[in-house]
Amino acid sequence: MTVLAGGTNRDESAPSNGAAAPGVVHNQSVLKAVALIGCFVDSAEGKTLTELARHTGMNVSTAYRMLQTLTLTGVLRRNDGEERYFVGPMLLALAGSTFSSNGYGIALDVLRALSEETGESASLGIRDGDCVVVLLSSGSSQQLRFMHRAGERIPIHCSAMGKALLASRGINLAQAVAGLGRLHPMTPHSICRTDVLLAELERIRQTGHAVEEEESHLGVRSLAMIAAGGDTARIAVGVQGPVSRMSAERMEFLLELLRNATNLVAKLPIMERLGTSG
Repeated sequence: MTVLAGGTNRDESAPSNGAAAPGVVHNQSVLKAVALIGCFVDSAEGKTLTELARHTGMNVSTAYRMLQTLTLTGVLRRNDGEERYFVGPMLLALAGSTFSSNGYGIALDVLRALSEETGESASLGIRDGDCVVVLLSSGSSQQLRFMHRAGERIPIHCSAMGKALLASRGINLAQAVAGLGRLHPMTPHSICRTDVLLAELERIRQTGHAVEEEESHLGVRSLAMIAAGGDTARIAVGVQGPVSRMSAERMEFLLELLRNATNLVAKLPIMERLGTSG
């Protein structure tokens, strides 16, 4: 990364998996503001100035100046007498407008129905570089349950949704795996060998679904399918639950319900908003 004058960064070595292309000039202040805003994903309890500076790598004075501007414009908020910052009215209004107008509500209804039918949690995710980002989720009503949180980022090779997206047609599997670089484990069951991951992706292409065997969380098994036709897909639907309930005996039942839900999502406006290829 070469730092240029005038508050911009030029990325000369950015990867091609969703990051900026080489030679693209970035505004450094905007990058810092986005980094601060990103700290509030899945953070209902808010963040202090010290926490935000530490998470973003900024010094406290720089973070404070950025936060003052973000608070003044309504992107963030801080109540009088409190140290913590929270998501502000502008972001909340933007989120609400996007959710209602882009078909997210209908997609969430599909996930809720899938959770009710399966008795397990369901989620929808898209690829962002070498991770899957959970856009929507619906929790199981059972006491013993596992649920992805909206905004959660999961390494793509440790996720059923991620592996389903990696295995979608139109992607060169060998190149896709090589582009991930070193595969870091989340649990002792995570796939960390490229040849094993490549074989797994080939199997997913043949069967049409991905399985995660305690690869991101111990005791949790996940199933996933892509919500698209034969082209490269960006949207996946998954079901997650305790291994004890996601048994081999229930697999066909769960896969049939997941397939039905995925086919419904594939017909929703959210597919056009997010794009089905890329």
